[in-house]
Amino acid sequence: MKIRMFFCGVVATIMASSVAAQNVTWRVTSTYPSKSHVGASFNAMAEELSRLTDGGFVLQLNLDGSLGFKGADNFEIVADNVVEIAETGAVDLTGYEQIFGVVGLPFVAPSNDDVLRMMDIVTPEFAAAFEKHDQIMIGWGSFPAVGIFGKHEISSVDDFAGVKIRTYDSFSASAFSDVGASPVQLAWSDVVSSLSSGVIDAVLTSSFGGAAIKAWDLGITDFSEIGYSTPITLLHVSKEAFDDLSPEYQNALLKAGDVYTQTNWKESLAAIDGFKASFREHGIAIHDKPNDDLKARFTEISETAASEWIKAVGPTGAELFQAIKEK
Repeated sequence: MKIRMFFCGVVATIMASSVAAQNVTWRVTSTYPSKSHVGASFNAMAEELSRLTDGGFVLQLNLDGSLGFKGADNFEIVADNVVEIAETGAVDLTGYEQIFGVVGLPFVAPSNDDVLRMMDIVTPEFAAAFEKHDQIMIGWGSFPAVGIFGKHEISSVDDFAGVKIRTYDSFSASAFSDVGASPVQLAWSDVVSSLSSGVIDAVLTSSFGGAAIKAWDLGITDFSEIGYSTPITLLHVSKEAFDDLSPEYQNALLKAGDVYTQTNWKESLAAIDGFKASFREHGIAIHDKPNDDLKARFTEISETAASEWIKAVGPTGAELFQAIKEK
């Protein structure tokens, strides 16, 4: 399934026959690593923007959290035009708009095709949410799907018994408590020390995260792919800064945002094979076949979490969730 870009429709409304002369430099902030698929995606975006504007529109890339901003900080600094463009995890923004939380619901979009369908459905609502806060969404990115790094295979409900698993939000804590595990909600910065000290013996994270901490050096022997969720990041820009651009440069920026999304998806999928090869090389077994009883329990957990989210969002949430689940 291919990515269908919502923003292409926006681009079509900003027509120009040629690029007007204008020298613009925008700052980009992201906490994600420059030496990753995120960095490759931003480089592709910057190159496309430069090409479309004959070098007149330059992106100054500040990745790896080099500007000192984290998570939800990005929402306010972009709205206030402190930084013109940011990439932020969608679930980090739920404190501003609950609608963003849909992509973090457990077991709602277990496959890559499901993720693309979900983003096709929710992107217009996400764009509207940003507009309420003087921002414009121009693209999105993703990380490999979240699974469980642990010390044995997780393929049945019984496999969760006694497992002290790192979780990262209320949904994940509730989900794994429901199957008999002992969830420990931890910031990513505390994962390595907690594994080393025995506070936890399993980690809910993506293959990207497992590779980043070198899970094989921390006693991890198994990676169970359970279709929990796919982390989504959102690319958003200051409306004030956007409005200051010429129509030609607005058009170029939106097209470059599409390039970011397309490149990110392609590079994220490509990275998964490399991560898995590294895991196998270091003795981590990979499992991807939860049994039917566990799948049924995951379905129940998904519906419970969705009900809570819908209560927070209202009728729009109910309509979105129904559309996502219709296949």
